[in-house]
Amino acid sequence: MLQKLHVLPRLHRALLLIGLLTVFYLIWGRAIFQYFGGLVLFIYVFFPEVMGGEDKSYNKCKDIFNLLEACGDELRVGMDKASSTVIRKVAIGQYNDKYGYVSFPYTQKITGQYTFPIAQIGPLKAWFSEHFPDLEIIQ
Repeated sequence: MLQKLHVLPRLHRALLLIGLLTVFYLIWGRAIFQYFGGLVLFIYVFFPEVMGGEDKSYNKCKDIFNLLEACGDELRVGMDKASSTVIRKVAIGQYNDKYGYVSFPYTQKITGQYTFPIAQIGPLKAWFSEHFPDLEIIQ
């Protein structure tokens, strides 16, 4: 039953949830808001992806090199910028069959984590070796 529910588009699930909450409100009135935990569970049944069902920590990009820029000893990744002495390590590896990933786990200066086409892993490692040879590439 839940698998059939999760196949529905998000708009249909939202409309169904709003309809059911309206019916419950009409039956029980304002007393329904006393059961907040039940409401949260009810929302989780309809939208598991919103409440931690899938990993959303990586941003997808088609070309990772559009996000990178070497400005002297500073690295710009997307909107974040930091000195290479602050970064020290970059994590590059295979995310799944189609995508690679890049992240900077040991610094708070660059918070973005990105996935990109897997064919760009080798050129990305070469780019970091050329522009920032002091950075350690980890997996």
